[in-house]
Amino acid sequence: MNDYKKLLPVKHKLTLDTMIRKNFLILLLSVILLSSGYGQQESTQNSFSLQQAIDYAMQHNFDLRNAKTDLKIARKKVVETRAIGLPHINASAGYDYFVDIPTQLIPDFISPAMIQVNRQVFGLQPIVPVPEEPRMLEMRFGQPHNMSAGITASQLLFNGSYLVGLQAAKSYVNLSQALLEKKEVEVRHDVAKAYYPVLILQKNIVLLDSTLISLQKMLSETTALYEQGFVEDTDVDQINILINDIDITKQKMEMTAEIAAKSLKFLMGLPLDAPLNLTEKLDDLVETLGGSGLQKERMNIASNKDFRLLQAQKALAELDLKNKKAALLPVFSAYYNYQEKAMRDEFDFLDSNGNWFPSQVAGVKLNIPIFQSWQSRAAIQQKKLALEKVKVQETQLQEALQLKYQNSQATLAYQYKALLNKQMKMKQARRVYQKTKTKYKEGVESSFQLTQTFNQYLQSEMEYLNAILALLNAKEDIEMQLGK
Repeated sequence: MNDYKKLLPVKHKLTLDTMIRKNFLILLLSVILLSSGYGQQESTQNSFSLQQAIDYAMQHNFDLRNAKTDLKIARKKVVETRAIGLPHINASAGYDYFVDIPTQLIPDFISPAMIQVNRQVFGLQPIVPVPEEPRMLEMRFGQPHNMSAGITASQLLFNGSYLVGLQAAKSYVNLSQALLEKKEVEVRHDVAKAYYPVLILQKNIVLLDSTLISLQKMLSETTALYEQGFVEDTDVDQINILINDIDITKQKMEMTAEIAAKSLKFLMGLPLDAPLNLTEKLDDLVETLGGSGLQKERMNIASNKDFRLLQAQKALAELDLKNKKAALLPVFSAYYNYQEKAMRDEFDFLDSNGNWFPSQVAGVKLNIPIFQSWQSRAAIQQKKLALEKVKVQETQLQEALQLKYQNSQATLAYQYKALLNKQMKMKQARRVYQKTKTKYKEGVESSFQLTQTFNQYLQSEMEYLNAILALLNAKEDIEMQLGK
């Protein structure tokens, strides 16, 4: 390369140096982007905070996607129902080939007339006996090839059931919307309730990992003391037993965490084999629990999704009753028909010289229900009774929601106090374990006492995490009833 550059003019040498530097910078920048930026994007692609997990589920949850499709179907149903009352135009065409033209029997009016004419005009008499009873003639009318084409227009002028059906279609949209909103709330809280256990299990696994590291260090120290004759071999065995128990517990917890993560991914609509990284901090969730604040909020029944859903069902029941009553009203419609027919001895309908015979008809039609043997009356009574049931369900739901909310308030208050209690117990167990550990190193306490206090501390840590999970779930329950 240097020999080649010597042969170039100065201007070209500078240009070549510049190109080499530029290509080197581009290559260096690409390496940096691939090693840092792109890799970072790839690693954070499936990282979700709680809100991000909920937002993802709002777009990809299977039930929500179907609920959104149901809402679209309901809206199309309104368009379909509205089209019933708009003008309808239909075209028709038909071709008939008579292998045998139908035969018609008609009275023989020709023979008596000819005999009468021959007698009176020409004075002729029949040479054969004339039957007294009239004979029947076999006649064939029409041509073997027949074709028709026409167009029909119709317009519904009045139909009570149509008007009610249009209202019902719109109410069906409201029902589908209420179902979608209810499903959105359920998915939000289901994702949250699936998100929390994964965090808790991950926290437990981290706790067990640090515990195993601490126990391994303790085992090493105890083994050294045993080799020097300061402790017995049972002290080493007890720590080994404790390590094995915690290791098995950790393996079980890892398996449970994997199952919980897959459950969360299923609710989110994320592929089960996709990586999942939860970025929410458990300590941040604990700080924002606000159990006492939620406990003081009043419940608005109208904002509850179950109540709104029942209201939509009640509106449909009222329209169903109205539709049965509207069925007793007259149905009034108008129509117009234009048709042309061609009858030929041969199939020559494409011949422009052939004749087509037109016909037109326009009219109105009125259908008035008069008597249906009390069928309509019984149907109306059934719909009235069905509406009464919905009204009873409405009152029942209001009472049930109030009762459930009061129970949820009590549960939230209890779980909040239980969390404070478990937190205090955990701190106390930690202090006891630390003191026992110090005394064990000084030879004052036995290994049995050390493992016992360590088990108590570890149990209190897990109870505290479970208390956090219980309070988070209680918060989700009460927020769901508040319509949040």
